[in-house]
Amino acid sequence: MIPEATLPRKNNDIEVLRAFAILYTIILHLRVLLDADSALLVPLGYLDLSVGVDLFLVISGFVITGSILESTRGAVTSRRPLMFSFWIKRIFRLLPAAWTWVAIACVAKLLVIALTEIPYRVQDILLASAAALGNVMNIYTPYCVANGGGHACIIDNFVGHYWSLSLEEQFYLVFPFLFFFLNRKALVVLLAAAILVQFAWQRPFFTYAWYFKTDALSWGILLCLLSRTAIYRRRLPAVFRWRYLTSALGLALLACLPIIAANVQGIAWVMKPYGVGLVALVCGAIVWLASYDRNVFSTGSRYRRVMLYLGSRSYSLYLAHLVVFLTIRDLFRQFGQGFADAAGPTVYTATIVLVAASLTLLGAELTYRRVESVLRARGRVIAARVVTHTQRD
Repeated sequence: MIPEATLPRKNNDIEVLRAFAILYTIILHLRVLLDADSALLVPLGYLDLSVGVDLFLVISGFVITGSILESTRGAVTSRRPLMFSFWIKRIFRLLPAAWTWVAIACVAKLLVIALTEIPYRVQDILLASAAALGNVMNIYTPYCVANGGGHACIIDNFVGHYWSLSLEEQFYLVFPFLFFFLNRKALVVLLAAAILVQFAWQRPFFTYAWYFKTDALSWGILLCLLSRTAIYRRRLPAVFRWRYLTSALGLALLACLPIIAANVQGIAWVMKPYGVGLVALVCGAIVWLASYDRNVFSTGSRYRRVMLYLGSRSYSLYLAHLVVFLTIRDLFRQFGQGFADAAGPTVYTATIVLVAASLTLLGAELTYRRVESVLRARGRVIAARVVTHTQRD
């Protein structure tokens, strides 16, 4: 184990933003549990909660760049071991938990086939699982949609949410080359160009353009690089002089984000050309407020504890929630009709949501404790050995 004192201190505001991002995503996917005429779908129709992924991507770019910068501080080794160290930590941090939930999803879907009359095809299960395991879900999903795959590509894909993980893994593979082999000015120019080129690019849902958006990641990287500059460290923006005003501004941006997105990048209609770029920009502004670590989003002790807990488990929650939701949906539709008729739609809906949420929390907690934390620590040890061994040589 690496002593905690040697690890970078966590930014509470960033952790709270992780919690908001996963809550947006979970609430978005609650719709799979609801009937088409459910009253809960009415308010959800005014919100585009897919912005949880955009916020995750900005946070990821910010945090990962910070991690690489920390690894280079005082390092007396070449670029190659630092790159391998980074990839080792990412592999142990992400893949074991992700592969665990792919396996659970396969078992769950096969169980649904065995217990219900839902005609899932084993071929679709194998293809989706292979795409998730191979980190190419962002390629498989638009291909599947474009070739008439229908519900099997999206609504009935237990690991469909792995598209964003695939995009991040591809980013983790490429970014160290850009970081170590480009000077800072060239890297900044490249990132700014990526943002500008994509800003006016119309990227409809379920197309390749949507599944390969990188402007949110670019904003996160730029913000982290900015946070390491002298002017950033010397001058605190005036808005931070009024703590409650800054918190109100940050929370207002978080509250408005799904509303803004619903009006510029709707799921069921053609979005504005700048929709995805504008959403990434607003997410960047939110992470910029959090980058100063001034408790903008983490005020209040009880609220902070809850949000920090959710933030720390956000990855496991993301992996687990859709697998659990779709499994519960299918089982309740097959076996819960009698209960629905007896209890009424309100009690039935509350029950299915409560059961799904409880199992998601349980699954995420077990994954975090038994898989994530254990193997993340193991990865750090191996990565540290790679750098230490090179330094000795």
